[in-house]
Amino acid sequence: MKTHGMSKTRIYRIWRNMINRCYNKNNYDYNNYGGKGVKVCERWLIKFDDFYTDTKEGYSDDLTLDRFPDKNGNYEPSNCRWATPKEQANNRNSNVFYDYNGSKMQLGEICDLTGISYSKLETRIRILGMTAQQAADIGSSLKKRKEVTNSMKYEVSKLGLNYRSVTQRMYDKKITFEDSVNYYLQKIK
Repeated sequence: MKTHGMSKTRIYRIWRNMINRCYNKNNYDYNNYGGKGVKVCERWLIKFDDFYTDTKEGYSDDLTLDRFPDKNGNYEPSNCRWATPKEQANNRNSNVFYDYNGSKMQLGEICDLTGISYSKLETRIRILGMTAQQAADIGSSLKKRKEVTNSMKYEVSKLGLNYRSVTQRMYDKKITFEDSVNYYLQKIK
């Protein structure tokens, strides 16, 4: 009898683990799969060769088997893909979704869009009680403020003025940046 010769490969281990998660009550992950009614289609359950034929396209050693688009669905050709760890993490039942710019998004997705670190957004939401929108917007305004400050510093240094003196006069006299700069320029003349 001829065998597939792949029993020592990663893809074969993925197939065995998929079956164990769904049917072996002693498996560590059984409660999250078989215990919740997740099954493996009969074609894949019976024969590794069929699983391999259906899934070998797109397989890579850095990808994992993911139930998608229905993360609660069964393991079957129409509901499985090879996914990156990030894609798979975004497809978990434990994920929390936040309202951001009119869409439901996960925190990591908001971080990718805004460039704000995960820990900063999480702190603003969980500890400071902000909405995701507020947490991201304040980050954007702080970033813009920093850009403006750097621009002001550059302009003042080109004129040979002291940035601290210019900004201190702005705050003390409640005048604009331009008026404060003009005041010091007049003093130089």
